[in-house]
Amino acid sequence: DFADSIQMAEREPSLTAPEVWVDVIVPVHNASSTLDETILSAIDQRIPEHLKPQIGCLHIAICCYNDGSTDDSWDKLIKLKDLCVSRQKEKNDDFLRIQMILGRGTVARGAGYARNRAVELISTIETGGVDVSTHRRFLCM
Repeated sequence: DFADSIQMAEREPSLTAPEVWVDVIVPVHNASSTLDETILSAIDQRIPEHLKPQIGCLHIAICCYNDGSTDDSWDKLIKLKDLCVSRQKEKNDDFLRIQMILGRGTVARGAGYARNRAVELISTIETGGVDVSTHRRFLCM
């Protein structure tokens, strides 16, 4: 289970429970048929009650870069981002924060290019003034 693996991750010493930042990198090219499953698996995370005191807060950033898709991938990403916002409000969970950040290019340049652009989107994440350099980050690709 994803949340259980966080418990096992090495932590920096702290007086309060550390915040955990997970970046989910999603390069997209004509992936309309698989986007729902991919994005929903990240959006639908839950933190078991017994782990909440140990985690503090789990921040998940889903960074998607659409690399010149000619199908409806971009439109689907927009809808999934809206769904991400509404699910976050529904959960009303102080221990879980999920953001979805989108970028796109008009010309397909390949998986490596798309992956690198998705990683660059991490720098646009709103952290609410938190210095993320003091928190452990996990990168999921």
